[in-house]
Amino acid sequence: MSGFNHREHDEPPPGYERVHLDAKSSLMMPLHAVEQFRHAIRCREEAAQSSRRDALHQQQMQKISEAKAERAAQSAAAGTRRPYGVRPKKGWYRVLPRLSDMAKELDGGKNPAGHSEKEFSERLLSTRRALLERGPDRRLGLPKQWRSALELLESTLPHFGEPIAQVRSSLALAEATGKAVRVPPLLLLGPPGVGKTHFAHELAGLLGVGQGVVSFDQPTYGGQLRGTDSAWANSQTGLLFNLVCLGDHANPVVVLDELDKGRASGSRQDLDPVAQLHGALEPESSRRIIDISVHVEFDASMVTYVATANSVRGLEASVLSRFEIFVIEAPAPADCVALARAVVTKTLARLGLSRQVACDRMAIYLLAHLSPREMTRAVEKSLASVVLDGRAKLLEEDVWAAMRRGQPGPWLH
Repeated sequence: MSGFNHREHDEPPPGYERVHLDAKSSLMMPLHAVEQFRHAIRCREEAAQSSRRDALHQQQMQKISEAKAERAAQSAAAGTRRPYGVRPKKGWYRVLPRLSDMAKELDGGKNPAGHSEKEFSERLLSTRRALLERGPDRRLGLPKQWRSALELLESTLPHFGEPIAQVRSSLALAEATGKAVRVPPLLLLGPPGVGKTHFAHELAGLLGVGQGVVSFDQPTYGGQLRGTDSAWANSQTGLLFNLVCLGDHANPVVVLDELDKGRASGSRQDLDPVAQLHGALEPESSRRIIDISVHVEFDASMVTYVATANSVRGLEASVLSRFEIFVIEAPAPADCVALARAVVTKTLARLGLSRQVACDRMAIYLLAHLSPREMTRAVEKSLASVVLDGRAKLLEEDVWAAMRRGQPGPWLH
């Protein structure tokens, strides 16, 4: 073997051959060693190519294996989902009619449309998986003893006879037809303290469904019902989505408290707390409500709305037209005693004191002079004194003391 880097025009000596290693280097090699050298080079190149082919094949097989595992997991998850069927079973209502499409998107490995950022996508995927686990249908709250429950409610709140009659008609129609019947939105007008909000909560308890409150007398915005924009850092799902899609019933009760005090904080429609009601209260549009925080469409047409207000002043006609409006007066004197007795009975039961404490008849008569809201406050304060003194009866003087506690004078009207 001769030296390196001979000039290109140098001729090989007899018995030698120039072998080029690369563009700049070559070797003078004896003829008998040239073939062996070239054979060794070919072997090394073939080994390197084989190694590269093996690595590429291994990578491809790994990808195939991972894809198979992912498809198997998706198939297993899809197999555990309950079959949705064409219609919900009796006593249920379909609140997510497009849940099958959502399942197909997830089974196909698609990310929810509209967001490329990982945090948003993971949040939306998590929400959709939770909905798939729950299925598309929710129960309709309609207790078997609803007639007697309404009669009891009317006996304790006799001045709510008209709205109770409206609820009774809707429930009777639902029971007779076996179909989902919507209780129309109720607007209760009346002075403070007559029990409007109390009635709304009692109705939710009677139906055995979930309930939520939107308080319009507090600083608020227009996203409580249908969620806030998903682009916001603190985006939140709305009350309707939480009650209907994540809850147990298709007909929860939503209390719109102090509706006449709702005012927009600016010119933007999305900040107007009352504007959000237009679509929610209308049966057709509420069947396709979209929560803009998670981009999920659902049916909220069975939600029962009970709004309270002192007057209709400032409320748009377009909002008022969506309600059945009832004017609630203070209970008549003849009804006040029964109302006071019902408040005492319910408060004792709520505090677990029904067997330990009785109520004197004269205390009932005194309580009858108060508004329903004041009755509850006076009974709770009176019972606190009775329990602290270790007594077994609530007396008239306990009520007088409770009425004057923290007040400049008696509450009597």
